[in-house]
Amino acid sequence: GVEPVKGQINMTYLDQVETLVNKLGKQGIYSLLDFHQDDISEYFCGEGIPDWSIPFERRNVDRFALPIIDEQWPRDEHNHPNREQCLKHNFFSLYETAQVGNIMECLYNESCNPFSPFNEPQDDSYSLQKAFIHYWQVVSKFFADNEYVIGYDLINEPAMNQAGNPQSIFHVDLYEKQILQPFYQNVMSAIFENDKNHLIFFEPIVVNNFKSGFDVNGPGAKFNIPNENQVFTYHVYCSTLDKDKDPRSFLCPVQDLYEYEERRKVASDLNLSYFVDEFGAVADSELGVQNLKYILNLYGKHASSWAYWQFKPFGDFTTCFNSNDDKNEGLFYKNGSVQENKVKVLSHPYLQVVAGKVSVNLFDFDENSLQISMTTGKIGDNSVIPIGKMWRFFGRQTDVISGKGAVKVVLMKDQVTIINLKENEDVQL
Repeated sequence: GVEPVKGQINMTYLDQVETLVNKLGKQGIYSLLDFHQDDISEYFCGEGIPDWSIPFERRNVDRFALPIIDEQWPRDEHNHPNREQCLKHNFFSLYETAQVGNIMECLYNESCNPFSPFNEPQDDSYSLQKAFIHYWQVVSKFFADNEYVIGYDLINEPAMNQAGNPQSIFHVDLYEKQILQPFYQNVMSAIFENDKNHLIFFEPIVVNNFKSGFDVNGPGAKFNIPNENQVFTYHVYCSTLDKDKDPRSFLCPVQDLYEYEERRKVASDLNLSYFVDEFGAVADSELGVQNLKYILNLYGKHASSWAYWQFKPFGDFTTCFNSNDDKNEGLFYKNGSVQENKVKVLSHPYLQVVAGKVSVNLFDFDENSLQISMTTGKIGDNSVIPIGKMWRFFGRQTDVISGKGAVKVVLMKDQVTIINLKENEDVQL
């Protein structure tokens, strides 16, 4: 994308991304720019960093995909493994391979040159981390003044080197503190130097559902990056799926609740805002929709921000469903028609624009009702609940339970508007 050839920035690509961001923005859709990776490289059945930035097999490290899968992996003319062979395996398990773990850890080490043999002196003429930071310098400078960008997600689902250090799984908080946080600090500093307007999102180690190793006030505190510019972001996924890749109804609520609450506590301990920037990845099935309702209920109780994965499949091969499956986790079937059950749940009415501070934004799917608790902001400012086509009869009755006289509620054609009549008043609707 950004740097397909070493030292050559693809400005056409950046211009096209900007065009898309602006088109979405004009429709009220704001973009989070994410360095998205899974298994770090196409060399390892994944995607993320460009081929030129690493060798297809680092020396002095077990060949791919040991120690997880003991198979020979034929490679094409680009040294990429056979895609069909890749699709036979769960992409997430490949994070535990020696090559993937070693390259991930090389990325976190500012002096690591992946072309140097592992455990030997490093050639300091090249550093994978410095190349990664250069990527973010280019992107943050390009989008610094774009009004439709929410911010930057430093890297999707960072993983540990479990093959090289199996004991690290028992000390994930130390790994975050000693290895991941310094990496984040270097990247954040480079971004903040270019762009002080947008938020910087950072994720925990993907398997960490326990104690965090990040400093209070976030990694950016070292460089005086304000708390309000940092967002702790994480994913909530159920891994206990049945043979059809549907969430198991009796296990998934337990796992979802645990992951959500534990990481929400981390954000509170860090004194930072949080955002669930991936969840779901379910088919348009009864169990899938049931799981969505449960999770959205969790989020609504705390007015949590969330983003569903995913909008539409584009040949993605590192996700729950892939091109070999008839089903997908997007919002459209293969024939282009809408997955209506799923879309209706995800497009449920909720307070989307808040003139004040909201603490509860809870939709009851049994009663088709929305409960809101908020503190009003400036007099005359409006909060908005959009009403989509699938909910066109919503909003015909409103009860102000507490805070009467502090707001006025107006039903319009495609939205409910809440107008502040008093400032700093607690209201329940």
